[in-house]
This record gives sequence, structure tokens and C-alpha cells, in this order.
Amino acid sequence: MRGPQRHHLSGPTASGLAGAALVGVGRTWTLTNCVVNASLDVQGTLVSQDLTSINGALSTSPGSIIRVLPIPGNDSRLTVAAGFTN
Repeated sequence: MRGPQRHHLSGPTASGLAGAALVGVGRTWTLTNCVVNASLDVQGTLVSQDLTSINGALSTSPGSIIRVLPIPGNDSRLTVAAGFTN
């Protein structure tokens, strides 16, 4: 595999994601308090912390994982504006 196994994006707006992004098999992306204005295809693990919104389409593959984890002292919430396909 090329590139980092883990990728961390934090708010307010996750830039650099134009159009669509892939969270590949064996990869983990952590989104912390941010807004993603791109489509996400999750084949690995997506971790959401604090208040995170995905405004593009969200799709998942068999074996993929989406986790919503709290930051100590805060609630966490993942909002998917367009719903998602599992």
C-alpha cells in the first residue's frame, strides 16, 4: 500500500477533497469537528469525533466500519446530509 495508513482531518472544513474521496481497505480516516463537502466511499474505517458533517454522498462496502467516538467532556455527532448506502 502507498501513503499513510491513517489520515486525520479536522475542521472547520476539510479542504482538498474535491468531488470524491476513498477510504481504502486497511486505511483509517479520523474526522474531528469538520465539514466534508465531498462524496466518501468507505472501504476501510471512518472515525468521527466531535461534531462532523458529511455533505456529499456516503457509501460503505462489506467489512467497512464507521465509528462515532466522543472526545472526553463532549458529545459526538455525525451528520450525513444525503443519507448513505450500505
